Amino acid sequence: NPILIPDTIPQTLYQHVYVEDVADAFFKSVNNPIAFNQTFNVSGNELLTAKEYILKLSYMLNINQSNIKLIPISQDKKKTLSWPF
Repeated sequence: NPILIPDTIPQTLYQHVYVEDVADAFFKSVNNPIAFNQTFNVSGNELLTAKEYILKLSYMLNINQSNIKLIPISQDKKKTLSWPF
């Protein structure tokens, strides 16, 4: 069976983050005066479209990429979908 993915914003780039990196940064900075009023970027360096991310995940999970189908979504339908679509 194909894996259907809504292709709502094909050119949008995402910068992903690992939740344990966020938690680690939070706990290291919460009571550290040096961190007050500072901004930290704990996300990865790689920018990916949703399609690139899904294809990368499918490769890592050993899922045949030909089973993944990106389905175009109309502007009207996008309004009814919940985030992140």
